[in-house]
Amino acid sequence: MTHPARAPSLAGAVLYLTVLSFSGQMITYLLSSGFTSSQVGAVRTLSVAFEVGATFVAPCLISMIGPVRAALWSGNWQLFSLLAGSFVFASYSEQPFVAASGLVVGTILSRLGLRTFDLCTQIIVQEEVEPEVRGIFSSIESAWQNAFELLSYTSTIIFFRPDQFHYPVWLSVGAVATAVLLFSNFVWHRRGHLLHPEKMAGICGCHERWGNVG
Repeated sequence: MTHPARAPSLAGAVLYLTVLSFSGQMITYLLSSGFTSSQVGAVRTLSVAFEVGATFVAPCLISMIGPVRAALWSGNWQLFSLLAGSFVFASYSEQPFVAASGLVVGTILSRLGLRTFDLCTQIIVQEEVEPEVRGIFSSIESAWQNAFELLSYTSTIIFFRPDQFHYPVWLSVGAVATAVLLFSNFVWHRRGHLLHPEKMAGICGCHERWGNVG
């Protein structure tokens, strides 16, 4: 796939390589870590609430800063949420319930970024892919998504014990980091920058300094 919109599409597909969602893989781990069925149901409900919230947040964010920058922001939100949760998970490995709780909080928070990022990348793809190749493009995109999802299941087939769950966890975090890097590279080549230095300088009270450098 050599289309200019391949980077946002591939970045979105890579996110399917994850066990950090409230699907069977993570639920099995939570139950083995001391969570009750009621607690799992409660955190899943909260996760869905954050995902629904993204349908309100995303349009507002896109209207303010555009889909490209909104995707960059939401991708980083997702990454740092999962990094924070994974840090707690790794720090309390001797206390399974606390470790699992860290993953739960990080995963719930990340859903806001995930759904916003997904919406933004789809908008970018729809705007940039020509009508005559949309069918082919969508088929390839779907194939990549399925391939990465299969890899996520493969990871828990290989590392099937609860005490090995940290391997799929870090694989999932790495996938999100890869997606953010792919999209950041797309933004860099498209705009030549990731941040607006003159705006950052203005925030820091250094606007004149940046003006002189220019």
